[in-house]
Amino acid sequence: MIEAFWSRMQVELLDTRRWKTRLELANAIFEYIEIFHNRRRRHSSLGTRTPIEYERASNELRVDDARTGGERIAAIADFAGSQAKPGC
Repeated sequence: MIEAFWSRMQVELLDTRRWKTRLELANAIFEYIEIFHNRRRRHSSLGTRTPIEYERASNELRVDDARTGGERIAAIADFAGSQAKPGC
């Protein structure tokens, strides 16, 4: 797994230009990992989605589940209210 990462970074970043200083190279590697690889690159473990797309889809499901859960609670309350015996 890590070999694949280093191979991709070699092709996508390191082979694209020559670096004047080690600091410039270190900054480029940091940006590649933190900005591109971790946030925007598609990951097979996430269904070939970017982490941002995966999070967005996951949050939408949570919101839908929360709405559905609220509807279930309201339905249970309505049902319980309709089953109550008068005068009790």
